[in-house]
Amino acid sequence: MRVLIGVFLVSAGMFLFTALMGNAFAAFPIMTAAIGWPVLVQIFAGNPAAVCAIGMLFGFCSTHVTPLAANFNLVPSAPLEMKD
Repeated sequence: MRVLIGVFLVSAGMFLFTALMGNAFAAFPIMTAAIGWPVLVQIFAGNPAAVCAIGMLFGFCSTHVTPLAANFNLVPSAPLEMKD
């Protein structure tokens, strides 16, 4: 149960920090160094590759709720003169 709480904290923190920073490139190293590595790898003996991969996945998926996501949604429709 405590492992799931640790994973939730890393995931929720990555989501919030990615939304604040605008992308996961800034959020990933900070959240991994602050929560991911000390809690999940050192305390709960998690696999470092899995912890980092899941953290990166969650961070980059969280980028789609930021203003940067407008580039993915609006820019391709403008040259094609498509409706929103």
